[in-house]
Amino acid sequence: MANFNTFKSKLDFEEFFTKNKSESFIAIIGSGFASLSLVKNLNTKKIIVFEKGERFNDQSLRGLKIENLGNYQLKENSIEESIGGSSNTWSGRLSEMNKGEFCSTNNICINIFNELIKTFYKKSWRFFGFKNFKQIERGKNGYTERILPKQYSPMRIIESLKRLNIKLIYKANVINVGEDYYGTFMNVVFNDLFEKKIYFKKVVLANGGINSSLLLKKSYQDGCLKPNKSELISSHYMNHPKIIFERFFSNLPKESPFFLKKKYDLNFYGYSLSKSIKEESFLKNTYFTFHPIAIGQNTIEYECADEIIRNKKKCFKIILDYIKENNFNFFSILKIFYFLGCKLRIFNIRIKNYDLEYFCEMLPNKRNKIYAHQNSIKSEINLSEDDFITLEILHQKLVSEFPLNVRSKYKDINFRDKKFIDSSHHLGGIPLRDEQKKTVINADLKIVDSKNIYVCSSSVFQSSGSSNPTLTIVALGIRLAEHLNNLKK
Repeated sequence: MANFNTFKSKLDFEEFFTKNKSESFIAIIGSGFASLSLVKNLNTKKIIVFEKGERFNDQSLRGLKIENLGNYQLKENSIEESIGGSSNTWSGRLSEMNKGEFCSTNNICINIFNELIKTFYKKSWRFFGFKNFKQIERGKNGYTERILPKQYSPMRIIESLKRLNIKLIYKANVINVGEDYYGTFMNVVFNDLFEKKIYFKKVVLANGGINSSLLLKKSYQDGCLKPNKSELISSHYMNHPKIIFERFFSNLPKESPFFLKKKYDLNFYGYSLSKSIKEESFLKNTYFTFHPIAIGQNTIEYECADEIIRNKKKCFKIILDYIKENNFNFFSILKIFYFLGCKLRIFNIRIKNYDLEYFCEMLPNKRNKIYAHQNSIKSEINLSEDDFITLEILHQKLVSEFPLNVRSKYKDINFRDKKFIDSSHHLGGIPLRDEQKKTVINADLKIVDSKNIYVCSSSVFQSSGSSNPTLTIVALGIRLAEHLNNLKK
């Protein structure tokens, strides 16, 4: 079983590290998906996980407060700093990235991607409980259809960590990492009370797309890593901007080239432009999907059924609470069971309309950056003209499929005037290049100016794609764990 600790005094610290000689341990910063994939696949049990936050509380989310200076606004608490990280609020959606999304024109990424496709995506699917799963991506009427599955009960990492034989220290804020004459070290502030410098066998930054790049940038600025490459880090930031058009249709189409759900389905059907159209016009992989709006979706009975699906063990209590609050009504109880039947795919949903949602691929742009400034975090992020062009062409093509069905206000959209939603997919910031002077990490995700410091987070992505990055982060974590295992041999 896991050993969770926090140090409220220097004496607590000394007692812990007297029993556990840090120089023989691998330190992993962060306790999210990347961390769990490493812990489960490293051969050694001499692992200490450091988490800045504490136990998750859904009534009090703890993330970065960001001051937005660009036209793309990151939301408050866009990341979650607690044990388990982003898994505490994760939707359960999974997707592989295709070659164009992961690699762009980066030759090092092409080699990494070939390994992911051959070995590590398969292991990553199994990590999430999908045995022998193969992602479906196929051409369809001038589009590429991608089917993304979802975990029925999204993984919450804290439960997995509890079952593993590891040590986890929470309320431990790592302020820099580095190497000196004595070895590989971290400077850590515990409980905002005291700071300690600790030496480890190896250190892995697995603390998310924003925090890992900011930590690495500060480590170079503080002189813990040399030569100073801080200027190379935390630019080229990317995300997956979202925008939703509610009740997209004025009247429901009788036929559609796309899959319009009529039953509850955990799968997610995304449509981007076909490969030939994208290559011909140098467009990206922005895609859209349709979300069904059921008749009765905003009723108390629908919400009650939804709560039962999420908490099956409390089924009778939920129904009793409903009766207490709303009085017993036979027809209302029937409604709850009808909605349950719909959610269990026994009945078809009675569809009222569909919301249209776009997920945009954001091109890497040197001017898009996130940085620390006077004890706060600032973002300078703007969608580029190329980002808008792909979105506009895709939207025009979509609208042309339904000339009599799309609401008039959605037929001609100026996306530059629209507000996009932060998807909380923080990507890029740490360059991976062929030239030693222009790169920070190598193909093994090791910091090139160190012997024993690695990065495993979405900050190492060199292009964004448009789909959920979680599966790829885990695949990279398994790949890194196997690399570290092979070093021992």
